Amino acid sequence: MSKKPSPTQSDTGRAKTQASVLAFQLPGSGAAEQAVPDWVQIFPAGPVVATNDGRAFRITDPVRLVAAINAGKMPVLVDYDHRSYFEPYDGGDTLAAGWCSAVEARADGIWARIDWTPLAAQRIRDREFRFISPEFSVDRGEGEVVALAAISLVNRPAFAMTALARSNPNQGDDDMRAIATALGLPEDADEAAILAAIGTRNTELAASRTPPADRFMPRADYDAVLARATSAETELASIRTAQRSVEVEAVIAAAVSAGKIAPASKPHYVALAATDAGFEQIKQLCASLPPVVGSVQVGGANPPGTTLSDVERHIAGSMGLTDDQYVTARASLRAADNS
Repeated sequence: MSKKPSPTQSDTGRAKTQASVLAFQLPGSGAAEQAVPDWVQIFPAGPVVATNDGRAFRITDPVRLVAAINAGKMPVLVDYDHRSYFEPYDGGDTLAAGWCSAVEARADGIWARIDWTPLAAQRIRDREFRFISPEFSVDRGEGEVVALAAISLVNRPAFAMTALARSNPNQGDDDMRAIATALGLPEDADEAAILAAIGTRNTELAASRTPPADRFMPRADYDAVLARATSAETELASIRTAQRSVEVEAVIAAAVSAGKIAPASKPHYVALAATDAGFEQIKQLCASLPPVVGSVQVGGANPPGTTLSDVERHIAGSMGLTDDQYVTARASLRAADNS
């Protein structure tokens, strides 16, 4: 705006599409602390920002507004009671209380970082000023806040926002009492007792997250045990397969030797005996079949007496039988076949 009107001038001298707004209201109250904050709240959360005296404006896109403010080439002036808004002959002045170097959008509104002058910081500490009021431009048609012109230290803020200092200087003590109560300690517990209780809680929490050794094991140990079990199962399966091959060979070779199975049919019976059920059927079949061909000598002549052929000796050894035991079993099988 090229020229700012005095408080007594009508609104007709202002721009048609935008209006500058001064955030004044009736006096507030409350105690102040000595701290001088670097960050202060300049707008409450939108999208509708209403003043205490009934006016309402809109900030529908706070991120965009903040970006526009931060993009300005000059820092935003912080003055006293909006005095820089008025011309000198209307009682105004441009004395700076500080300069706004950055703004950011937060969940509760828009905040500004202020570099205070020593005088302003002292006046805040002396409780001469407690609140912040923004001077901004709005779009007349939409009521949308479009620019930030200045920020003022005031005692009559139009917006309900965070003050420059807490209204309760003993808030820290109240917080400590609340923490002590939550930890099950007396309200007057000192800092050392509170920290010790927090440490105990952390230890208990860590212990609760460690599973008992009798129910759980570390992942590396589990993987090692699983690998050993898998290897053992594989080895056992190989042993069982080899043992089954020996048993199948013994049963079918005995049947061939007894003339119950023709030598040319041996591969067929071996294939049938590949499964547990098939092996049981082959054993029953070989036990019940009568001789269909002449006695076959396997692996050479079958000497009389207790002498075994090489094949028969191998079968006897795989079955855990001595030569005599195998000869006896063979004789019993042949006697049964001939009966």
